[in-house]
Amino acid sequence: MCDLNRTVLQVIVDEFTNLKSLCGESAIAFFNMSLTDTRKAKEYLLGITHNATNESFPDSTASAHQSGTVLLEKFSANGETPLKRVVVRYGLVDEQGNNLDDVEKTLPDWFRPEKIYQHFNGKLLNFED
Repeated sequence: MCDLNRTVLQVIVDEFTNLKSLCGESAIAFFNMSLTDTRKAKEYLLGITHNATNESFPDSTASAHQSGTVLLEKFSANGETPLKRVVVRYGLVDEQGNNLDDVEKTLPDWFRPEKIYQHFNGKLLNFED
């Protein structure tokens, strides 16, 4: 049964690629703990990494991060401006429960950092745009 009254914590970690070098062992412990079933702890982790290489993750976690995370690859034509194009590398499923591996999608217009920022600061998202 879904508990609509529960409080959920969303944690966003930018520079996930460099977390090991910035924080050392505490970053490795943090990442390993984030791969456990966070839904039971009412916590969701969004890690932003610039490369999906094994260097971006702690040693010996390749199978865990592929089974416990979602990897979306974004693109840019000029190295700065993001395109609407995204490839789901792994971690999501379609309506029938089939894995979406290496599936290309187009992000909706509302899925932009400034729109999401505005949403959390009093201006609700318009999903029709």
